[in-house]
Amino acid sequence: MLSFRDRARAERLNSTRNELYVARIGSDLGIVGTPRAVGRANTESEPSLQTCGGLTTALLPREYGGERYVGIHALDAELGQIGAGHQLYANGREFVQASGACLDGRWLLFAADRATPGKPGSEAVAMTFSCR
Repeated sequence: MLSFRDRARAERLNSTRNELYVARIGSDLGIVGTPRAVGRANTESEPSLQTCGGLTTALLPREYGGERYVGIHALDAELGQIGAGHQLYANGREFVQASGACLDGRWLLFAADRATPGKPGSEAVAMTFSCR
């Protein structure tokens, strides 16, 4: 799979809607089909794709309405979204980093916030997901 953000398109449109796109790569290393938009990924942190137990999940650090949080989208075999997705959000926190790992067939999400001068310290959150 290939994932990328088309920042040039967002700049041309004068938009903050910088999205993550995903596509499959063929054996010739070319893109198979048309890349699909997964969702907004418009912060300084990089979005990522995680695969575990046959499930592919996109982690999207994003900003909307002045809030920074992480969007979590499960993807189907055609790289389309399964359902409406989820959000990792905490009032007054700015979750700007997100990553994942597959441990014993369970998917581990890790997210961290950026400390602000008015609220020193950081918060890290870890959650596991399993379809067992």
